[in-house]
Amino acid sequence: MTLTQKYVAWGTGVILWVFGLSILLSYFEYGYMDWRTVTHMTLILVPLVLIAAIVFYLFKRAGDLKAKDERVAHVGQTVTVGTR
Repeated sequence: MTLTQKYVAWGTGVILWVFGLSILLSYFEYGYMDWRTVTHMTLILVPLVLIAAIVFYLFKRAGDLKAKDERVAHVGQTVTVGTR
C-alpha cells in the first residue's frame, strides 16, 4: 500500500467515523433518528467516498505486481534447478 493510499484510507475512515458518531450521539441525545438529516449527510458522503475509492485505485503501485511476478518466477526457477 502506497503512502497516498494510506492517507486516503485514513482520511476516509476519519470522515466516516465523524459522521457516524454524529448520528449516534444525536440519536442518544434526542431519542429518535432524524432521517432527513441522515439522508443529507449520506448525500454529502457518497461523492467523497467515491472520489476516495477512485484515488485509492489510481495510486496503486504497478511495480508491486511486476515485482511479485518476478519473485514467483525466481522461486519457481530455484526449485526447478535445485531438484535436478
